[in-house]
Amino acid sequence: DPRVADLEAAIYQMMYGTVREDLSLAREEKWAVACHEAGHALAIHYQFPGRRIDYITIQPRTGSLGFVAHREDSINAAGGLSMTRSEIEADVTVALAGREAERLLLGEKGMSAGAGHDLRRANALVRKAVMAWGLDEELGPMALDTEYLRADPALAALCTSRCRAWLAECEQRARGLLEAHKLELQSLADNLYRKESLDQTEIKKLLPDFAT
Repeated sequence: DPRVADLEAAIYQMMYGTVREDLSLAREEKWAVACHEAGHALAIHYQFPGRRIDYITIQPRTGSLGFVAHREDSINAAGGLSMTRSEIEADVTVALAGREAERLLLGEKGMSAGAGHDLRRANALVRKAVMAWGLDEELGPMALDTEYLRADPALAALCTSRCRAWLAECEQRARGLLEAHKLELQSLADNLYRKESLDQTEIKKLLPDFAT
């Protein structure tokens, strides 16, 4: 008869994909991934108190060395048409928190190249906020496409400057949040490194103020 653990494993495989048994991380890489995913989870916890983190893992799957599964506040398939500026900034902060967790726990020299997807997501959100959604105070209510910016280099430079400013602000917010909760970050990363996956019950024990 199947055990409870077997049923749980089957559910996780159906929801999150098959664990790659052929890929084993070196100890240092495993610790870096644990720090990275712990950073994302902690940022989600504090930036989006209404969201529920269901699962965190550093078991490699196709296209990913680890991830944090959480319940979104919206089922908007278009990806944020109704987001507020505060929500966008929080989302970008979460995207940058994995990288910042590595910086905090591993040092500048220990940071990995594993944040590429996070950076693409953060940059895409910021570009839309600044250039398409009219949420930047300096540019105001402008919707700018590539052709428009190509014809106005000064405006293109301003857009780049404003996007960098948004990213720098969110990066600093992520850094400050993780520094303020470093003990929780360390504990989450330690447990993730040791167990490789954490379910909702285990996460709640590590984050006692976890929203239910």
